[in-house]
Amino acid sequence: MSVDTSLEARTGDRLEVLPVSDAIEVRDVLAAARAAVAEVAAARPAVRRTWLRAVADALEVPETAAALVATADRETGLGEARLTGELARCANQLRFYGDVAAEGSWLGVTIDHATAASADLRRLRVPLGPVGVLGASNFPFGFGVLGNDTGSALAAGCPVVVKAHPAHPSTSRLLADVAIRATSEPPDTLVGRKVGPMAWGVYGKAGSEFARCDPLGPEAVYIGFGPPMEEIEPAVWIARNVPAARVAARGDSGDARCRCPPRARRSRSRSPAPKPRWSAHPRAAHRARTRRRLP
Repeated sequence: MSVDTSLEARTGDRLEVLPVSDAIEVRDVLAAARAAVAEVAAARPAVRRTWLRAVADALEVPETAAALVATADRETGLGEARLTGELARCANQLRFYGDVAAEGSWLGVTIDHATAASADLRRLRVPLGPVGVLGASNFPFGFGVLGNDTGSALAAGCPVVVKAHPAHPSTSRLLADVAIRATSEPPDTLVGRKVGPMAWGVYGKAGSEFARCDPLGPEAVYIGFGPPMEEIEPAVWIARNVPAARVAARGDSGDARCRCPPRARRSRSRSPAPKPRWSAHPRAAHRARTRRRLP
């Protein structure tokens, strides 16, 4: 089995030995990328934005960022100050490409409606298919496993296959670990592995009117989710099952304030109900992860 050796850039000391994908593994990965073309292309641009934002957020977790910068500095010798800035730019670029995808003008949509003399004609740009990314030696974050190339391809709706650069294999492995934290089905061959799902449910205080009512009945009032959390599973469930008029407030993971409707709700009693004071702290749906200990 072929291996890559992670070396300390300043001293040449061996840091870690990692396996290299053989021809069969490469073939299987390429086949998986081809099989994913239709599903990735069918994902709405707003959904792709949530993928990229989730990865960007994971890169900026302080412990993760510190480990990435320290590992990349040992392997490349580029210096922590330079690498810290490059990592921040990588996260910002992922968000940028997600926002561009959701904005939609890049699709170049044109519509010529049918007339008596012509048929209805519509044109837009479509994903090309799997994209191969070759990691750069001197930009481990900007043009590595996660960076401009990977971000733009995913934003466009293309599966990505990355060849990590042998100059920083440990850094590339850590970046791959970050990338799969946002998925519910991580492959067993990478660092992360699925521990179990986190469940969502509708809860109310025991004995309260809310606890006695039908969650989908006319009496139920919900606190929903705002941008950028509109694509997570519970937000999609609310959008499909709960009329907008029964969503009393909305919040997101980065803002504890709620966006309440302009009109105050009234109870069915004769006297006006007190104005509700909402306190919501919704959390993004995610899957629990742990790491395998690296050798």
